[in-house]
Amino acid sequence: MILDRIALILAIVGGLNWGSIGIFNFDFVSALLGQNTMLSRIVFTLVGLAAVWSISLLFRQRDPVTDLKKRADWLSFFSHLLPQGETSHIF
Repeated sequence: MILDRIALILAIVGGLNWGSIGIFNFDFVSALLGQNTMLSRIVFTLVGLAAVWSISLLFRQRDPVTDLKKRADWLSFFSHLLPQGETSHIF
């Protein structure tokens, strides 16, 4: 789901920003958007909401067979780029 990926990306960005604050005492968001500006507050809010959304990923049931079929369909789309006979090890 696209919302899951967006949430994970935002949560990763937020985690990296917190890491830079902890290690280097440098806040990338505030440096780029200004300290306590409306835009930086929006970014921090979106990162926080993304982290809350990402919690739901821990509790979702996934069907490994469906996931494998989706990967196989996605990989078969690119199979024409490989030399003949070399696609069998992908699946």
